[in-house]
Amino acid sequence: MISRVSYPNPVLGNPGDYEKEALFTFKSFTWFIENDGVSLEVPLPSINDQKLNGYFQNNEASLYLKIISPSSYFSKIIELRYDEFIEGIFKITFPIGELNKKIFFSFYLATNQTLTVEPELLSTNFPSSFPALKSDIIAKSPQWSELIDHEWDPKKSNSVSFMAVTFHIDEKEKETSVDFGRDRIMIQLPKSSYDEYIHFGESKADIIHSGIVFPVLIQAVNYVINSENNSSDEFSEKTWFQRLNQLIFDQSQELENLTPLEIAQKILKDPMKRGISYLTISDKDAESEEDY
Repeated sequence: MISRVSYPNPVLGNPGDYEKEALFTFKSFTWFIENDGVSLEVPLPSINDQKLNGYFQNNEASLYLKIISPSSYFSKIIELRYDEFIEGIFKITFPIGELNKKIFFSFYLATNQTLTVEPELLSTNFPSSFPALKSDIIAKSPQWSELIDHEWDPKKSNSVSFMAVTFHIDEKEKETSVDFGRDRIMIQLPKSSYDEYIHFGESKADIIHSGIVFPVLIQAVNYVINSENNSSDEFSEKTWFQRLNQLIFDQSQELENLTPLEIAQKILKDPMKRGISYLTISDKDAESEEDY
């Protein structure tokens, strides 16, 4: 555990300390709300100053997560060493009760030993190198927030528990993307869309399934079926692939001979019909309010 926090030297993330192109950020974070607590998957950070990144990869510096949950009076600093990431992911589990409602989190990179730090992207206002003592902070991220709602988890679905919805860390990213390379399929929304999405309740499940989950599930089913027809097994070791494969080829489901679209419709119980029904009911409710 880091014993002190200090800023005696230039810090990547402090305005003016490094060149404008210097980055210390993350692709995305994934939260899972389970019955026994909350899990967070942290990807390897993106550090484009190769010297600083090298200190991290050589365990001369460690990444630290600082997390605060005001509603539950919880705060903690957790060390994330480079060699403890598994396939680029560090998974942290918080027992139930530690995180609740709106929480705040950030990261920083701190030295594990006395170093002469020689960054590549240090501002020309500073000497090209500087000494850092053990536990000195050399990079820090912005602070992010997340809503941890134990009453309803918008990232899980009984039908497709192998999917999760998250957001792009880069707020300039305005397009939705899908990552099939993890154990769960990650649907990454623009941050502004995700902020609206997390406030949806169970009543919105029909439109969520038809608008977000359904097209992604079709593509996932297509990957599974194609792996049976050729040597493509890019995702065959992933948990989502194995669960979906078992579901499709379970004889009792009678899905094996259907098209990807038909299979996805069966799994989600006709999401297009349910989505249209939801919109119809919403329109009727709106008309009733206007008439009143």
